[in-house]
Amino acid sequence: MPSDPIRDLLAAAAEQYRTVERRFEENLGAPAVPSTLQVGVKNLLENLRSALDYLAHELFDSCCTGQRKPKKIYFHIATKLSAFNNQVDHSFPSLRTRHPRVVEALYYYQPVHSQACNKWVEQFRKLTNTTKHEALLRYTRQSRVVGSPGCLDLGGVVLFDADANAFVEYRFEGTTINAHLLLWQASTCIPMMVSEIRSTVRWSLL
Repeated sequence: MPSDPIRDLLAAAAEQYRTVERRFEENLGAPAVPSTLQVGVKNLLENLRSALDYLAHELFDSCCTGQRKPKKIYFHIATKLSAFNNQVDHSFPSLRTRHPRVVEALYYYQPVHSQACNKWVEQFRKLTNTTKHEALLRYTRQSRVVGSPGCLDLGGVVLFDADANAFVEYRFEGTTINAHLLLWQASTCIPMMVSEIRSTVRWSLL
């Protein structure tokens, strides 16, 4: 089987995600987030980000033949259309004219395309661009009757610590990003993004 660093990175990330999920459960009652969980989340995010950046290099090599390769190529994530267009034109010269469907595929997964569906992509960008946000913090709330004051103070994805009769949410430091939800979204959607963009490139090259 030929070497495929993107495949290998995604496979490693899938295993890391399973380990992180298990450690979330195992450390529900811990007074602080253990370093093994912190490191696991950091490595998971880095591997997913690296897979996207490898994809950007692969895209250039496949679709921008004959063009001078920029010194830095990475998978751009944009919240403004002008920024997306500038990034595409800078990193992938001639892509817009030669392979417009590939540009459409890249745009589809951008926050600028849909804040509702792709909000997690912008959150992922912030976390992988700013290392200080990778630290996890643990928030708890005593169990309350649904509808009572304060019962919705935590995020949309929480765990339940039966021993303490409390809900537990993990967030990234300095943000309100729900770690459980973001990690699930990134681990589920990034392999789909890679597959879809690769498929579009293959069809565009026919």
